[in-house]
Amino acid sequence: MYRARQDQTSLSQNKLLENIKTGLVKMDPSMMESQPILAAPHFYWSSCSVCYKCSSTSSPMKRCTRCQSMYYCSPAHQKMHWKKHKTLCNYLSTAADQGEQENFFSGHQGKDRVQWNTFRMNAVKTCSVMLSKALSLVEQEMFLFPRVCRMAGCHSTGTSSDQLQDCPTCYCVTWCSDMHREEMVDQHNTVCRELRLARVADRYECQVSVGLPSLPSNLDKEYLGTAPDITHFVDKPWAVKEEITKEELDFAFLTNQLSGPLTLLDVASRFLPDLSTRTSLTVHIAGSSLYEMMGIIKWEYLAHRLPNITSMQLVFIGPELEQEEEEQVPVPQCGDCTTLRRSITYQTHSTTYQEMRKVDSTIPDLVLVQNCGFSEYSTEAGSTEWEEGWAGLGHLLHQGSILIFTSYTKGEAVTDLARFLEHCDKEVEVLVRCEENNMRSHRPIRDWEQDRDKDVFYSNQFISVVKQVGN
Repeated sequence: MYRARQDQTSLSQNKLLENIKTGLVKMDPSMMESQPILAAPHFYWSSCSVCYKCSSTSSPMKRCTRCQSMYYCSPAHQKMHWKKHKTLCNYLSTAADQGEQENFFSGHQGKDRVQWNTFRMNAVKTCSVMLSKALSLVEQEMFLFPRVCRMAGCHSTGTSSDQLQDCPTCYCVTWCSDMHREEMVDQHNTVCRELRLARVADRYECQVSVGLPSLPSNLDKEYLGTAPDITHFVDKPWAVKEEITKEELDFAFLTNQLSGPLTLLDVASRFLPDLSTRTSLTVHIAGSSLYEMMGIIKWEYLAHRLPNITSMQLVFIGPELEQEEEEQVPVPQCGDCTTLRRSITYQTHSTTYQEMRKVDSTIPDLVLVQNCGFSEYSTEAGSTEWEEGWAGLGHLLHQGSILIFTSYTKGEAVTDLARFLEHCDKEVEVLVRCEENNMRSHRPIRDWEQDRDKDVFYSNQFISVVKQVGN
């Protein structure tokens, strides 16, 4: 399915690679190296499209009266944005007029989730084709997160007499009536703060910096193994205040950074019997992108939990990685690892895993594929996405190695594992089957598909682990 990510032209919110590829992560050309990297802004119907100011009860956003889909805090900002918005506005208003609807998103009451998701997915693709351009992240998300009633099957855009009722806390969900709001209150209460945190995190990353907080620097002097969940490694701010605090935001960003290394530690502690005494470890991170490479020192955190390690090799493989002149990437080690005379090396291969294995016969201890998306590629004959992506899934398997792959949602985890088992062409033992990953990120990302009626997902949220049986 078409997954909104940070990753995105798949929109994935916590996978930054797709955004970089389509220009969705940006840095002003005048910035020096010391300046922060900014993520592209996201669309929220309760935020001004110019200054990102959030709506409030006393000062609600004003929508474009023509297309009724873009929002502003003032007429001045609407006028300032008109040059950028004009082409899309004409497209939306013309389409609504031709369909004899009040706006582009009207007339979908009664559609089930699959139909509603298909409509929005196709709307993004059709608009891009009709306007002969790649849509910006804001423009894509305007189609994916329109202001419609959250009640399943409703999708009402409201009327002049029956206006929508926004949640005054998160301003990410709205309802068309008191009845729908009351029916959804319990479900929304479980996710309201997470939606609010997603909004704050998105705004922070587009206005301040991509979230890369300082990593914990302590080294374990004895092997402690894994833990029940990621909060045993990253302190969670338990005191919940009315506003989203800096501590809460840092916790979300830090778990997003360390989810990969800690997922490796958790799986290795369960399925590598000699992990506590190992002196060397080789890890392949397949399908790598900018998400894996940003703040690359985070992978050293795995060595910090393994006191006997003297050598660790991390190999990043992915066709969307930049090709380095030298395969080995120079990354300074922390002072403690240097003092212990550890050797931690980072290598990159700008190719598919299948192609990499033709030139590199190294057998890793662990192979990790984060937020794999196996099931999102078409396997139809001639599909370049499949051929350039995950064709030959069996190449991820090595005799004696553990293969780990994660997914954003439960639904994706089930279909990703099914796709892998169908196409791996080898006999495998499933060690972990689509379980919730205790080392998942806690940085929420809005889910436009609302898989299993969930409003948000997290990086590495679900996990499957397999190993090859026989030769």
